[in-house]
Amino acid sequence: MSLALYGYFLHMLQEHTAAIKYFEKCLEIEQNNVICLNYYVDVLATLQQWDKALLIAERAYNCDMNHPWTLASYCNVLRHLKNEAKVKEIVNKGLEAIDNAHPHDIKDTCMTLGDCCWDLGMTDLAEKVFLKGLSKLPRNFQLRDSLCELYIELKDMHKAAEHLKKLVYYYPDSYSSHTDLGFVLREINFIYEAKQEYKKALLLKDDYAGAHNNLGFLLLHDFYPLAVKNNNNNNNNNNNNSNNNEVSLQSNMEPNSGSVGEIILQEAYIHLCQAIESDPTFANPIRHLGDYYRVYRKNFAKALECYQKALKLKEEYHEAIFGIQIIHDIQSGKMKPEMDHIELQKEMFEEMERKQKQNSTNTTSSITTSPINTTAVVTSIQDDAETKESS
Repeated sequence: MSLALYGYFLHMLQEHTAAIKYFEKCLEIEQNNVICLNYYVDVLATLQQWDKALLIAERAYNCDMNHPWTLASYCNVLRHLKNEAKVKEIVNKGLEAIDNAHPHDIKDTCMTLGDCCWDLGMTDLAEKVFLKGLSKLPRNFQLRDSLCELYIELKDMHKAAEHLKKLVYYYPDSYSSHTDLGFVLREINFIYEAKQEYKKALLLKDDYAGAHNNLGFLLLHDFYPLAVKNNNNNNNNNNNNSNNNEVSLQSNMEPNSGSVGEIILQEAYIHLCQAIESDPTFANPIRHLGDYYRVYRKNFAKALECYQKALKLKEEYHEAIFGIQIIHDIQSGKMKPEMDHIELQKEMFEEMERKQKQNSTNTTSSITTSPINTTAVVTSIQDDAETKESS
């Protein structure tokens, strides 16, 4: 047994070849040493020697078919070999083994089994594994956080919200969990509650880029349009109650200094800038800042600068490319400025996805994926600007 432990010690030191020699010496003495076999599988998995790992994992499995570690290691190898049927079989066996497993083994086993299922698209089974683990370890952060990520990927936001609320209850100092909860609450239209969660996250970590970005986005996409709607309703009520026919000439969509809408825009701007300052490599707030300049300030030069920066950080950032396309279409006269709005890129992206699903090939819209086309659009905008300056 000491040979196996020393071999694993070498493995942790990244001395994998030496580790394998000790495992093989151990197995010469004790052929069915399950712990040594599992250590051996872990090393071979690190080296991505999957065929050999499969042979060793099968040996371990034949020695002990109910050990959680054995099942998890075997399942991990099968996952990389894309053997879905066998993964399903081992996972179901693992679900039974968890009932009698030591608490120390439950978390790692469930994480591995759940990730294997998730990776192979068996999301129902992945959910079952995470829930099984949580039935034994209800306060485990990693298991519940993974389950929430799974629900978010599946767009089951109500379930995600349910478990994220439990997560922030058990771990009230987790700023990332408060931010995730804010995200899912916004997705199910609880915008005030979402704002509160982002604020809680920033109280815990005032330079957390994710919360600043999400709060800035929320203010631009939800709170500012809501302020405009409320302002319109108030104006309509005032007009209906007025004794004269005088109508305000100021557009309700134009932010004016001191208005509720303008205060919201300024707050959004501050949070997006803080997100960028906290993490200059984070493309999302830079793109959102581009939307802010394009839609609400009509400053196309600044907006274009933001979109270009975002694309340098995230090459196929569809919403940034769409933003550039919108500016080009407005400046070239293809689109009326009043047709532009904050949700336009989302609508364009959804339309692109709809068309892609209809097509049997993998071709996509030229404005969404081709860097050559994006460069052409940017160049065209710059040429237009230079022409206007010289005229």
